[in-house]
Amino acid sequence: MGTTLRGLSGWARLGIYAAALLVGVLVTFYVGMEREGAVCDRPDFDGECDVAGLVGLVWGGAAFLVLVTTFVAIEVVRDLRKRARNGEGR
Repeated sequence: MGTTLRGLSGWARLGIYAAALLVGVLVTFYVGMEREGAVCDRPDFDGECDVAGLVGLVWGGAAFLVLVTTFVAIEVVRDLRKRARNGEGR
């Protein structure tokens, strides 16, 4: 099923999540800025063009929220499966 985080320690998973978060936010920030720049380059556009940095921040912020939520969900599911495997209930 692909690469799993099953055998890694909590600190190793945290490092992977932090690196993925940093790369994801930076790439999304750059994509948001470039997209805004591409919209401003169109000849029929007559709006504000100096907001590319702000648009990049919004895209990066959205990516941050999505990635953090995903990582928390991964860890919750991982913990629930571990508890079910060990026969622990609530």
